[in-house]
Amino acid sequence: MTTAIAHPNIALVKYWGKVPGADNIPASPSLSITLDTLRTHTRIETSNEDLVIINGKPVDDPKISKFLMRLRQVHTIPPLTIDTDNNFPTGAGLASSASGFAALITAINSHCQLGLSHEDCSTWARRGSGSAARSLCGGFSTLTEPLWHAQTLLDPGMWPLHVVIAITDTSVKSVSSTAGMERSRLTSPFYDAWLASTRIAYERARTAVLARDFNGLATIAEASALNMHAVMLSSQPP
Repeated sequence: MTTAIAHPNIALVKYWGKVPGADNIPASPSLSITLDTLRTHTRIETSNEDLVIINGKPVDDPKISKFLMRLRQVHTIPPLTIDTDNNFPTGAGLASSASGFAALITAINSHCQLGLSHEDCSTWARRGSGSAARSLCGGFSTLTEPLWHAQTLLDPGMWPLHVVIAITDTSVKSVSSTAGMERSRLTSPFYDAWLASTRIAYERARTAVLARDFNGLATIAEASALNMHAVMLSSQPP
């Protein structure tokens, strides 16, 4: 058995939209902060057939199945039992897929002795869930072109901010991020403007983080969230 632990990250400059294609590449760069108290705990072991257990319940998860299929096209990986749990609501908007795929590729890399580098693991995590690439890093991290694997901008101790999380609803989102992003790309009249503004916000946020400019970063992060919500609300259906 091999165990891995990963943490969700919250994007301060968000991406909302993917480049069409199979590699799950974001349409714009993003910048995030990784959370320490929330965690995904994933245990894997070799078995007779694939079995996925999330929070104690066997599930048929298409994203995990697709991820394993793609990974097996490149690497020799036996059938696995994947037993994962979160100490925070799953699928509710707190980035459980980010920590989930980050923990999964970390555990598989070790268990199957794939020899993947940190950058490789981040790339594979992104293929499972776009934001998962950033959960391979602690502190502040970025996800941007041309390579689209996460890079640490500031280590956790270099600017020790605190994140307050208020959980108001533990239920699963009615529309997944994957489906919502594609809907916005196809139907929102603001989508192209959103992509352009996000690139500008990313550069400004990167400068603010390196300067430890909290007020500047807070202003950019709030605007990014509101702009993303505007794209969501202007999608059809919203």
